[in-house]
Amino acid sequence: MQAKPQTDEQGAVPGGAPHPRLRLRLRWQGTDAPVLIPDDPALIGGLAATQGGWPATACPDPISMPELALVKTGPRGSYALWSRHLDQPLEGLGLAGTICAINADLIESYLSCRPDLSGLHAGGAVIGGRLIALTGEAGSGKSTLIARLSAEPDIAIFCDDILPVAPDGTAIALGLATRLRLPLPPRASARLVDHVARYRGPADADYSYLAPPNQVPHGAMAPLRAVIALDRSDDDGPARLEWLDPGSMTRLMLLQNVAVNRSSAEAMARAQTLAAAGPALRLVYSDLEDAVSLLRRAFGGERMLPEGLPVGPARQLVQQPLVREIPVDPARSWQRIEGTILHQRGSAGFLARKDGATIWTLDRTALAVWMMLEHPGSAAGMAEILAEIFPDQPRRRLARDIARLLAGLWAEGLIRPALPSGPGRP
Repeated sequence: MQAKPQTDEQGAVPGGAPHPRLRLRLRWQGTDAPVLIPDDPALIGGLAATQGGWPATACPDPISMPELALVKTGPRGSYALWSRHLDQPLEGLGLAGTICAINADLIESYLSCRPDLSGLHAGGAVIGGRLIALTGEAGSGKSTLIARLSAEPDIAIFCDDILPVAPDGTAIALGLATRLRLPLPPRASARLVDHVARYRGPADADYSYLAPPNQVPHGAMAPLRAVIALDRSDDDGPARLEWLDPGSMTRLMLLQNVAVNRSSAEAMARAQTLAAAGPALRLVYSDLEDAVSLLRRAFGGERMLPEGLPVGPARQLVQQPLVREIPVDPARSWQRIEGTILHQRGSAGFLARKDGATIWTLDRTALAVWMMLEHPGSAAGMAEILAEIFPDQPRRRLARDIARLLAGLWAEGLIRPALPSGPGRP
């Protein structure tokens, strides 16, 4: 990243922030707008050290292209950032926090310029020549595990946060370095602590970047070979792998895709592309070293998931978001509203409106109810049928649960009371 500072000019600035007197106006390759930063050696050097060669060029015309973000220096070495994605500026940022905020804006801009890409909220590591995505909910230890994997010289790191993936399953490295929250977790291994100390990059009181030699540069590409859902456990049991059922995998990909979807159909298509990238597994772990060892056994050899590697059965984890506390009348009949599309993945289903962007998940009971609603029916009537499938469930409880589900489907505009039959009625 090389550019000369320019003197102040008038131009559009997000949030009405004042221009610093001496600043750089840089546009990163593949983004739609420049970032205005002060001519600050620490910030300029920090960006260069954490962006893996992502090219940025000086953009001298502030009139034709408003800024994506603006950064200025603050008191005691802090920074403030104004972004077109934020209603209020971020003030009092440290060096690493400022770099993170700039990189977040660059990622959003990059993905908006490539609407064909998914943005998988995941870390990416090449193990045994295979790109593996490690994803999970907040607190699953994604960045910490990626940081520990970066201590393995024969493992290449694609990213720790956002992995762009093309429709054909090819992933693209943005080159952004791994960022760790400080202090390191109490259970961080000695290997990780030593690695962070050796390759510590730009840092502040809250975060530190890593700059190991095995970070993949900007623009590198590789086919995505597997997706791992991380499940950090509090117990001290050994790390283990479990299969992830197709419904849970699709739901996870819907939740973990940060790219903007123009429709529910596009969201489902992206989720199914990601879900079909390769084996879908869950990694349950408590110890970092144990997790790294298991990942190496699973993916680092000549064969992926070699024979003899234990993989536990899938757990049904797709939750039911549609039920309501107040049920409908169990005797009342209901019918589907036209324009709703059902997508099935294993034992789970996903409903989407043709004209909307919302997707609803169905577990196997809700999926069975939706299938029965091909013809008008009531909660009581459907409970009679499902009682034969679930003989261990009391019929009255089934009818109540179905009535609560129907209440949710009605509230979401997916079903309506059935029209009465009679002369002139179908």
